[in-house]
Amino acid sequence: MNKKTKFLSSSLCALVLAFSTSLTSVHAASITSKNITNKNVIHSVLKQPFTGTLSGYATQSIPLLASPNASCKTITSWLMANTRFVITRTDTNGWYYGAWGSDYNGWHFGWVQVQYIDNITLS
Repeated sequence: MNKKTKFLSSSLCALVLAFSTSLTSVHAASITSKNITNKNVIHSVLKQPFTGTLSGYATQSIPLLASPNASCKTITSWLMANTRFVITRTDTNGWYYGAWGSDYNGWHFGWVQVQYIDNITLS
């Protein structure tokens, strides 16, 4: 499947979930999709505000970069394969900004291309 087909199938799945479940708030259900590139996509499907954490998992070990540009040479941290990545914002060119870590050990922030983050969940 190409990216548009994946996106459409993901959106349709979320739409079916929204209509088949009585949602008083997003906390009443968990929305899972692959490669949602923007929190506004979820909002447009649910037609209501939501709160929660948008996160996914690294498909491979990849450097987090200081800017959303493939030619950027400044590595802020390394995101190891299968590590949870909390997405805090996106850009329009296929990049996520976010962090991995914990309150105990500290957080590591940086930019990563969307194709390296999978199994994105709003919880």
